Amino acid sequence: MTENTFSKEGASSGGLGAVGLLDLTGVQSLDSLATMGRIKTVGTALVPEAFLAHFSTLPIGTVGDLVVVPTAPGGKVKVRKGFIQMSGEALASGTGNPADILVVNGRLLITSPAEAVGYRQIIVVGQLLAPASSRSLLEAALSCLIGEVLYYPEPFRIFTAPTRFDRAFFDLLDAPINLVLIGTASVASDVTADLLRAKVAEITLVGTLVAPRNLVPLLQLLATTNVGQIGATEQG
Repeated sequence: MTENTFSKEGASSGGLGAVGLLDLTGVQSLDSLATMGRIKTVGTALVPEAFLAHFSTLPIGTVGDLVVVPTAPGGKVKVRKGFIQMSGEALASGTGNPADILVVNGRLLITSPAEAVGYRQIIVVGQLLAPASSRSLLEAALSCLIGEVLYYPEPFRIFTAPTRFDRAFFDLLDAPINLVLIGTASVASDVTADLLRAKVAEITLVGTLVAPRNLVPLLQLLATTNVGQIGATEQG
């Protein structure tokens, strides 16, 4: 499937077969929608509330998920796509206008605790990951979620790039931490089960984690949130 942000220039191209995301948040008038070519299948459609009634008349075959984006009086709808990383401070300050609505298509990762939410509403199509201490704030601001939300406890360390953890890393930790692993990670053969128990409280895994075979059961136990895969290294 492709991704399409609606525009007059692309609307009259003869239609499309399958569109993963149809973003109509930039549409300013019903006249613009009248030029749309036929679309056979849409995975997710972002439709402004003002155009919802007209949306059913468009030449679209099948729509998987319909997300109605409310009007933002005094503000704007901010659409972000892909893997968005945002600190708690950035979430609290928003764009500077608390009337804005944040729409994320993809993954939204909050990298530190937030004390406030600087948006009137948040809409996520995909995945939201955030500190557990920010859960009540985010749930109050989250008006629509199509996908999943994962909360991880503090203190935590987040790793989003491929990472190899060896004994030296764990030896440097003064106290147990919670590991948030997004992507691929591995544990070296010099890491013992006793060291893991002493230095890792919990693991939130979104991706793939490989380790020596004798450590796999312990990692499965520590991974209290696991939407990925834990496996043994070839030499394990």
